Amino acid sequence: GKFAIRDNREIPDTLEVLDSLALPEPATVPHVITMFEGRIAIYLGVNSGALRYFWDPQTKKLSQDTSWVVKPMKEGQTTSDAPSILGDWIVLQTNGIGSETVASSIVAVHQKDPSRMKVIFPFGELKKGEWSWAPPKPQTDPENSMIYSADMGVGKVAGIKIDQATGEMGGSVLPRGLKSPRSRNFARFGSFPAARSFSVRP
Repeated sequence: GKFAIRDNREIPDTLEVLDSLALPEPATVPHVITMFEGRIAIYLGVNSGALRYFWDPQTKKLSQDTSWVVKPMKEGQTTSDAPSILGDWIVLQTNGIGSETVASSIVAVHQKDPSRMKVIFPFGELKKGEWSWAPPKPQTDPENSMIYSADMGVGKVAGIKIDQATGEMGGSVLPRGLKSPRSRNFARFGSFPAARSFSVRP
């Protein structure tokens, strides 16, 4: 696959391609763009995990940051979902195209040091006969240090507390009685209403 930058401001009728790069592996999900140390950083979820690219608006060139390569996949897991940003952390969810053998996981990776990676399985191990399928990107709430995850295959949603200083995650929270999200787009949930009853699972 390829990754391209287009400018539709100056040439709205043509969507001119300013630069493009061949990716080292497929990226089946959308990317996310943010500023990192004064540079425009583009985070891509790929089959093996995640990559970072930079866009230079002066030279109009893309470049891969080969120092930031994340490979969190367990054998049997499938592609990362679209990345989300939470402070200094990039948050991924695995099993974007499903798995019959391994549960989906939430992965938090520090933007400054990809070796600082934390992983949690919010729904536990995959039971016999279950199928994990987690197509929505994880949603993040930096103000409350929360990550929201959904797995359509097992029919569950979870809220995960993250320590933004260390990246440690825990205290998986599921609303009582909510066992199957009605939408594949978890973004519509936002943060759960304060009045909703929660049960906490270690």
